[in-house]
Amino acid sequence: MKKEETKVEWTEPVIEPEFIVEKEGRKIVLIGGLIKEAKKQGFIRFAPTLNNILEDGTVIFKSEVNFANFSAIGWGSARREDMTDAFKPHYIAVAETKANSRALKLALGVTMLVDGEIAGQDSIAVKKASDSQINYAKKLVDGDFKEYIKVNYNLNDAKDLTGIQASEIITKFK
Repeated sequence: MKKEETKVEWTEPVIEPEFIVEKEGRKIVLIGGLIKEAKKQGFIRFAPTLNNILEDGTVIFKSEVNFANFSAIGWGSARREDMTDAFKPHYIAVAETKANSRALKLALGVTMLVDGEIAGQDSIAVKKASDSQINYAKKLVDGDFKEYIKVNYNLNDAKDLTGIQASEIITKFK
């Protein structure tokens, strides 16, 4: 008996401009834009599952997104210690959001970063700058580094710089 083939109609995703923002010099798509596009493509539901909690506290989620004719899987992880203070209480939700974002992005064929995808431990957008980044940036800036980060990033302490912010400073003064 011959297996019947199912033809899946897929159209190129069109993310509306109001769902694309620039963050730290990168174009980022907001999750709402992906969901709006997904609904046009037959989106049914997210099915996130807590996959594992590692000894170091890393939380790992797997998310399956289901559409009328196909599905996709995405993974997300987060660790409380790697979060900025604003995200620390929400690190489990961050891991789940990253898994959902990555699954949806994969299903739709979107190559841009998704806002929920970068809100966590493996993102230099919110990950704190390393001591070596901070020290190098301090060496490069002419004058008062504390004043520079206050004026340019509204921060009182260099330890609050994100990886991207430290990289911006290094690139600017290098």
